[in-house]
Amino acid sequence: MHRFMLLSVFVILLVFIIFLMIGPRLPDEHQRDYCVYNIHLPGPFGFSLNCDSFLFLELAHNPEKLLAKGNIRQERPGFIFLAAALSPLFKAISPSPDKEMENSVVYTVMLYLPYYVAYITLNILILLISFWFYVKITCLDQHRSIAVFAVGCLLIFNDVVKAFVWSPHTQMFNILVPLFCMWCFIEVVERRLFERPIIFAISALIGLGVTVYSSFALYLPAIFLPALVIAWRQPSRYVALGHFAIRAVIIFGLVALPGWLWYLYVETKTGSFYSHSIGRYHHLVWIIDAWRAGLFVLISQLSQNFWNLLVFAAKQGWIIVLVLTPFIVGHFINNNQWRALLSVQLLGSVLISGMFLAFFAMVGLIESRIAYTAIPPFIALAGYIIHRLEENGVIKKMNARTLVPLTVLIVLGYGVFELLKDGPYS
Repeated sequence: MHRFMLLSVFVILLVFIIFLMIGPRLPDEHQRDYCVYNIHLPGPFGFSLNCDSFLFLELAHNPEKLLAKGNIRQERPGFIFLAAALSPLFKAISPSPDKEMENSVVYTVMLYLPYYVAYITLNILILLISFWFYVKITCLDQHRSIAVFAVGCLLIFNDVVKAFVWSPHTQMFNILVPLFCMWCFIEVVERRLFERPIIFAISALIGLGVTVYSSFALYLPAIFLPALVIAWRQPSRYVALGHFAIRAVIIFGLVALPGWLWYLYVETKTGSFYSHSIGRYHHLVWIIDAWRAGLFVLISQLSQNFWNLLVFAAKQGWIIVLVLTPFIVGHFINNNQWRALLSVQLLGSVLISGMFLAFFAMVGLIESRIAYTAIPPFIALAGYIIHRLEENGVIKKMNARTLVPLTVLIVLGYGVFELLKDGPYS
């Protein structure tokens, strides 16, 4: 069943992203406005490549350039190393670009084609892994459900995939990382993940993940908060808290180690280390300036940042409400019990989504694509609620023959809407 589901979602993903290649949809004269480069292919095909793509391609081709002073990707080299490691698999597709096209965008992509294919392969793998975590959270591997599977397809039909799946970029992690953190939260609560030896291997892997995308660091509060509550509630409270503290220190060290080693390596080799997010955009450090201006200024700006991200998220998350409403209404008509919907998944989705919005509000990165990090946990929650209603036989009491096809139609309709609507382009 695992293989069938992954194969099915892989086919759906391929169909969706192939349809995204009908274009480019953005007029050439607006490329600079949206920070994209249009790639024109034969026939009706083409797409808009994010303007960051060429640096990702160049660095995967020559990772040593990461050590160049002021390189804007120096602080997060992990994704580039992954693409560089994967690229030899695609060396066979290294065409010699026509010299007459030397100054064109297509020429550059053709020149770095093995690296481009490596990045796109990684994007697809990230989405498939994201769906795997969705399967685990919603128990879809134990309970076959067309409706739950359909809801999971919203992890494909969204603005982040539409804007970035054909570009070498890290934005697919805005889907994966929140789902991973939610899964970890649930595992700590339900299966005591924090107390098992595998937590150290996971933490070491997440340490590498932090060198790819900074929000992997939110894995720490995602496991520390529930583990601390569990320790506090133990009969031998202080013994449990002591064990928690020891494990927390080790886990923190494992997560921090790869980034720290990379920092020391760059400092040793070049004598400096450049953080583009701080140097150019003042991410995080803006808090110091706001604090100097007064506590009210700091709280006001943080609140505004959080609110703006919440609005961006709401504009992308309305489809979850639309999908879930018929099930919730039907549940209360037939059952009228709130407790049937309460679960660690509900707590986890609210906590993880809020945590991501708060994190980026503090960073000062206020973008629609960043706000999307609040959506995947609620997609997983919607899938889990439908699973619970099916498991408890509630949906059978409703008109299941109507609800399930309706869910599929809503999700497919949203996928078509996502394909046809104007933007986003970057």
